[in-house]
Amino acid sequence: MRVTKVEGDPEDFTTSQIATVDADGISKEIRLDVVDRWPNIGDYVIVHAGFAINNLSYHPVCSSIVISMSVCSNSFVFCISFCKLLFGLLRFLW
Repeated sequence: MRVTKVEGDPEDFTTSQIATVDADGISKEIRLDVVDRWPNIGDYVIVHAGFAINNLSYHPVCSSIVISMSVCSNSFVFCISFCKLLFGLLRFLW
């Protein structure tokens, strides 16, 4: 899920540590109490039971897409091309 808003302070556990994430146009508030690294806007996080448990960089996200697509289509060349296209799009948007 992509982080769209971050509230709170990673150093102050007395404040509310909440992020808003987006997945396919659906926004949801999640807790950041147990995340491994404080997310920035635009980062991707793995969410379980309303808590962000892992902050992902683009590399693992792209690797997951490549693995999924290679299993589905059996076309590794297509997967690499798609991954390059995705990286180009993400760099353009930022």
